Amino acid sequence: MSNAPQLTEKDAPEELAKQVRESVVAGAGSLRALWFQWRSKETPPPAASLLVAKELIELASPEHALEVLADVEGVRADQLRAFACAKTGKVDEAIRLLESLRAAGHFDSETAGLLGGRYKQKWRKTGNPALLQAAYQAYRDSYDAEPNHYTGINAASLALTIEEPEESRRIAGEVLAAIEAIPGSEVDYWQAATKAQAQLLLGDLDAARREYRRVVAADWSAVQNIAIMRREARSDLANLGIAPDTLDEVLAVPRIAAFSGHRIDEADRAKPRFPEEKVGEVRLAIRERLHEHAVGFGFSSAAGGSDLLFLEELLERGGSARVFLPFPREDFARISVAPEWRRRFDRALDDPRVEVETLLDAVPAEPAAIEESFQRCNEAVYDAAVRFAKRLDEEAILLAVWDGEPGDGRGGTADCVKLWRGEGRSVETIAIGGDADSSGDSGDGGEGAREGAREDAREDTPRRNVRKKSAPAKAPRTPAKHGKRAMIVGGAIGAPTAPARGRSAYRARHCLCIGINDYTNWTPLQNGENDAREVANTLQERFAFEPHVIESERATRAGIYCAIAEELSPRVQEDDLFVLFFAGHGHTEHTPDGQKRGYVVPVDAPKGLSPNLIPMSDLSFWCGYLPCRHILYIFDSCFSGLLTLRSGADRRTRDMLKRKARVAITSGAADQEVLDISDTDHSAFTNQLLGALRGDLASERGDFTATELFSFLEERVANVAAQIGGYQTPTFGQLAGHESGDVLFQLPKEE
Repeated sequence: MSNAPQLTEKDAPEELAKQVRESVVAGAGSLRALWFQWRSKETPPPAASLLVAKELIELASPEHALEVLADVEGVRADQLRAFACAKTGKVDEAIRLLESLRAAGHFDSETAGLLGGRYKQKWRKTGNPALLQAAYQAYRDSYDAEPNHYTGINAASLALTIEEPEESRRIAGEVLAAIEAIPGSEVDYWQAATKAQAQLLLGDLDAARREYRRVVAADWSAVQNIAIMRREARSDLANLGIAPDTLDEVLAVPRIAAFSGHRIDEADRAKPRFPEEKVGEVRLAIRERLHEHAVGFGFSSAAGGSDLLFLEELLERGGSARVFLPFPREDFARISVAPEWRRRFDRALDDPRVEVETLLDAVPAEPAAIEESFQRCNEAVYDAAVRFAKRLDEEAILLAVWDGEPGDGRGGTADCVKLWRGEGRSVETIAIGGDADSSGDSGDGGEGAREGAREDAREDTPRRNVRKKSAPAKAPRTPAKHGKRAMIVGGAIGAPTAPARGRSAYRARHCLCIGINDYTNWTPLQNGENDAREVANTLQERFAFEPHVIESERATRAGIYCAIAEELSPRVQEDDLFVLFFAGHGHTEHTPDGQKRGYVVPVDAPKGLSPNLIPMSDLSFWCGYLPCRHILYIFDSCFSGLLTLRSGADRRTRDMLKRKARVAITSGAADQEVLDISDTDHSAFTNQLLGALRGDLASERGDFTATELFSFLEERVANVAAQIGGYQTPTFGQLAGHESGDVLFQLPKEE
């Protein structure tokens, strides 16, 4: 046993800890790259390596955590080493390490909790009651010696398992009381998770559900932790005689999908299989499947064609990937990536969320060996996906772009499909051309997989303040909102059939207006709260919305999530309209490949990139809890031009209301400065937006759509900017999933 100082990850130098926090957002691959970068210069401080290892375990990459811990000694290193061993299936080795710590007198709550967990892990696998008793005793001995929420909640849970319900309730009650005595701002992630489990063990499912939602919203990236919470909740619910999946909705983790598919056809291919003109069709089909299955983790290779389409779509939705190459990158690109696809290949593999693993050091000399190396790649993808899914208590699926025919050689898509079906795994195929088929392949070796791809005047001119960090503002009368732009995104959920204008399009209208002035770590704003109240009042008075307002203190990541998923979800119905308005800071992430990603900033987010920031994809996912037909997002924040996929605002007819809408109106182009008007309480764009809602647009046209709102704003914002010597051009575009629908603003009709 090492006598090294008992450092922990909390002792990591702040500058290195900051780099770790920033890398965690991009995923395990980015974190590993950071650690290797450190190591290439000098041996990283042990505490920094401990922090990296801990985060890798939470990111479900325990094998890489063991790599980081290889040269680190001490009690904390052994604890993390044991935890990582357990996550990779080496439970006996984990128990050996932890029993050694106990024998050396290091039986603190961390060691006891880990040891109890390993015995519990073995009991679940073998059913041996002696292992269950050993787990309970480890937790109970530590809790009795030094009450701790972690060992206490596990003792309470296992007491229920060994049929001691009264003891379970007693310990759970003690643990809950101890955590409730902690000031709310000081309750950490795992204490909040423990509070939820204690409430569950005490039978308060509503309270447990609310608390679990807050925990998940606080750190959505810690999928391994969420999986652990779900596993424990399922066990406790079963022991309480309640359906084990009762809380699965709030403890969901992203799904895992492997992928295999045809390469793009070469020019001289005799029988077309994946011609270039089918790329858009296949892309849409892949996008739809990823959305349908809520995929967040992908495993694949990266050949030019459907592999790269899969990676691009997965990354676009915020996922991460592990890519396997049969031989070195340059050799693989020469063999499997056409020149016109090379830029896309490099961009995908250079993304920090993509981890690349090469199986061979060189291309084999014999053609048969080359084919065999591709089959080994199929097997590596299968093994990694299934193993990763098991850690999250999930089942991996295979998505395959396949024509249903035997391959040109061994190791292709046909062999990959055969491998998955032979192992009884779920396979979904996408045919190139033809109609979509909603049937599925359960993995029983049948051919019933889904086929097809689905398409889816000057004296009154106000002075201005240009929001630009590199230059001071010019004599503003009121403080400007820093870094703010506006964006409107319209979304229709489901496949509605909206009534025509002239009668009510919606059963009811709801709005959630969020305004932040008093940021904890970002520059305070002047008008965020006022903006939110003004928009809420306008929507209520003009369009009969039921308003809900969140101001600074409540506008945390968790608070926004709970307002949508808990407070509004029970009130909103299918035939309703929901509008979300956000006034506050925004943040733009510049990725290594030169792209940008936009986030809104809740009140408690640390400065810079952090897991507490809210990407648009998360807000869209949270709003999935609402069953309403149409959703409209309005943001007054700084990522205006970053979300549109296609530009142009064609004028469409009323039947747009019958189709899905995913449209964006931004206050300016992505790189334009956005103007604040010093003689008003709003930016140039927001001032015109409120004018439109308060009657300017309705007076001209009566009821109006988001498309018509853009036409109104486009002209007026540009004119205001020109009058004060500026240049600002709102833009319009469609987002993924758009089906030429629209959202209707409709004045209430007299009965």
